[in-house]
Amino acid sequence: MPAELQPEYSPVDTSRLLHYLGPQGPLAKRLKNYEFRTQQVEMARAVAEAFNSGQHFLVEAGTGTGKSLAYLLPALLWSAANRERVVVSTQTITLQEQLFRRDLPLLMDCLDITARCVVLKGRTNYLCLRKWRGYVQQPDLYTTGAELAFQARVTRWLQETETGDKEEANLDGEMEEFWPLVAADSESCPGARCTWWSQGCYLRAARQEAERANIIVVNHSLLFSDIKSDRQVLPPHRHLIVDEAHHLEDTATRHLSYEFDMALLDRSLAGAAGEGRGDQGLLKHIPDLARRAREAATTFKNLVSSLVLSLGPVRVPEYAYPLTLRITSDIRSGTEWAGLLEAGVNLGFALETLSECLGEVASDLEDLGDEDGARPVRPSAFVLRLHGVVKEHLQALDFFLEGSDPNYVSWVEETVPGGEKGRGEGEVRLYSAPVDVSSLLSEHFFQPLRTAVLTSATLTVKGNFSYLQDRLGLKETGGNDVRTLMVDSPFYYRDQVLLCLVEDAPNPRHFDPQTLSADLIPFLSELIQIVGGRTLVLFTSYQLLTLVHAQLKADCEPLGIRILGQGLDGTRTSLIEEIKSGRDCVVLGTSSFWEGIDIPGEELSCVVITRLPFSPPFLPVIEARHEHLRRRGMNPFAAYSLPEAIIRFKQGFGRLIRSAYDQGVVVVYDPRIVPGRTPYGRYFIDSLPGPEVAVGPRERILERVRAWLG
Repeated sequence: MPAELQPEYSPVDTSRLLHYLGPQGPLAKRLKNYEFRTQQVEMARAVAEAFNSGQHFLVEAGTGTGKSLAYLLPALLWSAANRERVVVSTQTITLQEQLFRRDLPLLMDCLDITARCVVLKGRTNYLCLRKWRGYVQQPDLYTTGAELAFQARVTRWLQETETGDKEEANLDGEMEEFWPLVAADSESCPGARCTWWSQGCYLRAARQEAERANIIVVNHSLLFSDIKSDRQVLPPHRHLIVDEAHHLEDTATRHLSYEFDMALLDRSLAGAAGEGRGDQGLLKHIPDLARRAREAATTFKNLVSSLVLSLGPVRVPEYAYPLTLRITSDIRSGTEWAGLLEAGVNLGFALETLSECLGEVASDLEDLGDEDGARPVRPSAFVLRLHGVVKEHLQALDFFLEGSDPNYVSWVEETVPGGEKGRGEGEVRLYSAPVDVSSLLSEHFFQPLRTAVLTSATLTVKGNFSYLQDRLGLKETGGNDVRTLMVDSPFYYRDQVLLCLVEDAPNPRHFDPQTLSADLIPFLSELIQIVGGRTLVLFTSYQLLTLVHAQLKADCEPLGIRILGQGLDGTRTSLIEEIKSGRDCVVLGTSSFWEGIDIPGEELSCVVITRLPFSPPFLPVIEARHEHLRRRGMNPFAAYSLPEAIIRFKQGFGRLIRSAYDQGVVVVYDPRIVPGRTPYGRYFIDSLPGPEVAVGPRERILERVRAWLG
């Protein structure tokens, strides 16, 4: 915005922040065992200055800083003083709920700030009363105990809820599968024509509340849904705070990608052809079109499987990924592609014809509805949902076949039962994803904003923000200054953490998973016994996890130490609760366990990182990003793979110390981190907050662990 048009703002008084957060301030008086942290005040002042001056601001705040209060306080003060809304975005629902239900009410209560704060989620998180009414008016559909339990749970919940937010319903795993039948969705929503639109629509109420709010708490997915919908999801806003900002590039990539799921399409077409449960004859005008589309899809799928089989897909056994084939320009010019392209065009024509008919049927069914909403709406909802699936897959198919956007990479994944290749078996998916989202983020995400504050405990590599700024397009933001700040953790890592580097561990690049597991298991078994359980073991390979899991159970469970594996002994949530419950538990986890786990106290005293978390270079997006960087004259390992792995490593390290009273060990069983072994190993160590470091062979490391935990 030109300077002469810049509105007058009332700045936040940064000198008052010390009073609010200080040892004698209102928060200290309200909270028992309040800990004053100078780092929190430093961050709050910097965030306030970003709002006052209209800057984009990156701040890495170490664990224990109290960063949520450090950014919420100036956001509340700014919004209240200037009557401008601030959007706060998180990656996880857990943090989203914490901000809305705990931190914001606490600040407003302690500081006597009057502000309207709301949490806004994606539309499928809200119950649609129109769909619910149609659902319950067809009791013959309730054929299972789980479905009856789902109906009973929701019926009771509807007597209490004011929001219609699924999170409140506490649905268990079996009940979850029925939620889409009653959830709001864009395909089946008639908007203002709906009877419930002005009489209780939960989604509309949530969005109306957001229009009146000072602070709107959302997640990253909703931010990008807003951009994809041309700003139709969120109210207009010019001030944004992004927590867990290290996820922003991946979230943008997912939302700008296309996916063609053969199995999902086949199930949808089966329903359209009258083969789905409870839907026999539902679409009596179009079963022939659905069957033709299904036949075309089968032909296309077989040709895709043949292409994957004949051109030698990449699959590294240690990762156990599906058969993967990147669709390059050479493949597109080959003879096999010509046949596949023809089959794809035929499938596209069949889907387009079906889509047009579904649109007409949906319109006819909608016109049959009673004005008072008395008629069951499930048939119309089914048609509209099916129409949405067909349109979405048609768009993904067209994009995949055309392959004309140079910033996108396309590939095929085939998951085959038993892990063996075989035509026509397993599930096939087609993907197209952007290689570089930086320019898109710069233009559509950051430039429209006056202020953007991005924070996380892991934004830097060896104290430098350049990697993240480059990946997110924050080096060119349309004239906005970009400030950066590192706020140290208040914890004393030198006294609280022993970082153990096992120098005689095998280099994982040179050995297969069976060899690595045979070497790792004896060491882990002895380490776990020394610690007494209380250990989180982080893997980058699910195959290695499963190999270690079985033998480790046999070694440790007779000693009273439970061994729990992700995907083998429970969900992520249940395993976290298990390790919180006592000292005799070890959890083996892969990607989702590297972050977002908060277990203070003695229940977690050891974290083992089995391998430095480099992304597999054969993945199509990673491979394409490497090529893109080479074309820019950059070293892909130094510019992308290494910084990405370091940020991930810092997340894993951060699982251990969650309070000023925690103490424990982090063991890295990858010799590449040992100083002098590789040119880059030192970068991992230098990016950590100064723990004591022990380097040595296995036996010496075990002795150091025993002495440290003493």
